Amino acid sequence: MSAELILAIVGVAGGCIQLANQALSTCKAYRDAPADLEKKIVIVESIWPKVQAQLQVVCQMSDQGLWNDELADCHFALLQQLHGTLLQAVSRLEMAASAMESQDKSSNIFRKFGRWKYALANKALNALMTELEAWQSRFDPSWYLIARIASKVLDPVLAESWRDREQVSNSNSNARPLENMLALRKALQEQDEGTAQDPRTLYLEVTQIVPVKELTMDFTSTKAIPVDISLGTSRQGIADVESLARRLQHIEPDTFGLLRCEGLLGLTEPQNRRLTSLDVVYRAPRCKQPPITLRQLLLNQQEVSLTAVVNLAKQLVTSVSYIHACDFVHKNIRPENVILFPPSTNPRNPIGTAYLLGCTHFRSITHETNLYGDSAWHRNLYRHPARQGLEIFNEYIMQHDIYSLGVCLLEIGLWKSFVSYQSLDSGNTRLNGDMDWENEDCLQLSMPLTDRVFERVHLNKGGTLWVKEGLVAMSRELLPARMGEMYTDIVVSCLTCLDEGNDDFAGLEENGGDDGITVGVRFVEKILARVGEIRL
Repeated sequence: MSAELILAIVGVAGGCIQLANQALSTCKAYRDAPADLEKKIVIVESIWPKVQAQLQVVCQMSDQGLWNDELADCHFALLQQLHGTLLQAVSRLEMAASAMESQDKSSNIFRKFGRWKYALANKALNALMTELEAWQSRFDPSWYLIARIASKVLDPVLAESWRDREQVSNSNSNARPLENMLALRKALQEQDEGTAQDPRTLYLEVTQIVPVKELTMDFTSTKAIPVDISLGTSRQGIADVESLARRLQHIEPDTFGLLRCEGLLGLTEPQNRRLTSLDVVYRAPRCKQPPITLRQLLLNQQEVSLTAVVNLAKQLVTSVSYIHACDFVHKNIRPENVILFPPSTNPRNPIGTAYLLGCTHFRSITHETNLYGDSAWHRNLYRHPARQGLEIFNEYIMQHDIYSLGVCLLEIGLWKSFVSYQSLDSGNTRLNGDMDWENEDCLQLSMPLTDRVFERVHLNKGGTLWVKEGLVAMSRELLPARMGEMYTDIVVSCLTCLDEGNDDFAGLEENGGDDGITVGVRFVEKILARVGEIRL
């Protein structure tokens, strides 16, 4: 790691803090501005303290041993973007403020905040508010990857920064990113050192959740709330779910796109008390309407705006990024495992907020994967060819999650379900997999999908690469007209993330030799950042 790069990162981060404080100070000149400008100032003032707390940690990370090479490059590029945004905002805000001061204070124009001054200030605040929110959404996932750096030097830095923030303000909202980071670091450190808290503290009694109404949703085995799904009860599986539960107890659902864990519920056989399943209990967001799955939404064919579709894609990409930041791979990303809580009253957001659940086969990145599969076509469709079928020879890596994400993004972009259900009667559901939609022009795969296709994949020369190739062809043929070139490139990059010709993930066939941090950084740079740049 270059010492010059570390100094440059610290310098740019410090410069961003100075510029932001200068911008906020200038905003004080607008206190007599119209109400809409006041509202934007309040939004900027609420966003910045959280960003500042994170940048102060970056400034204190001068030890070269704290940085992963790609993570350092990523942070430097993001900080340069922020510096440019703040520099432009300060210039515009000061220009408007100077214009105000130059006016005769007794004039009616000054007291009424003249139109041209309003336009200048409004443009500056709009840009600052929009860009600051967008920048934070790109920066947060890469910042939380810092928690994966196994260095005890980092922990005192985080703890000191958090204490400093608490002394400045009685509100913990500004320090929340630091608190979340400390919690993740503690969970990761305890796992590495084998000093995790007594797992019994994670478990809930049945009586604690019986009063909570449990809902069921179509097309998924996930129970809406409070219980997720039954997980494997192997020794390693239990250890992994306990580890994930600890980390999900310290997240912000709106930021991570994951629900906060309340605890675990172990189900046992009455006769011998043998553990038969382990369920994750989540805290549901306040919502008057019951949640639905993404599969149900796609099958309902509800007409939604292109903006709503892109926002849904952004939420799903963010959720995958944070699962990896928590040091886990999901292994089961598909529309049945994305649930949406409809908004109470927000016509501009008809879809609602999406959360990624359904971790039936998740595991810690650092643990060995199992090589068990199945022949169910509607699950294999979302798996990389190396992980399809009954017998699997390739260990599961983060790129396999990225591939599954690509299939889901293709489905979302086309706003068509790749899986259709002929009947919703319990136990009699029939699945169709010809991926052809009646009365519409659509590329079809070279043959219909059935379970038999995946029963003996390992014995077939070329396996089921034709499935992946068909999805890539479908993306290139159909997505540009509906979603644009940028969205298409993102989907194709996900679907080809393990191909030799993929420049975004080149040389990362494995996890990158650093517990997946490099893959996580590439994902933030090449997928999450680019989907965040889509403007409609």
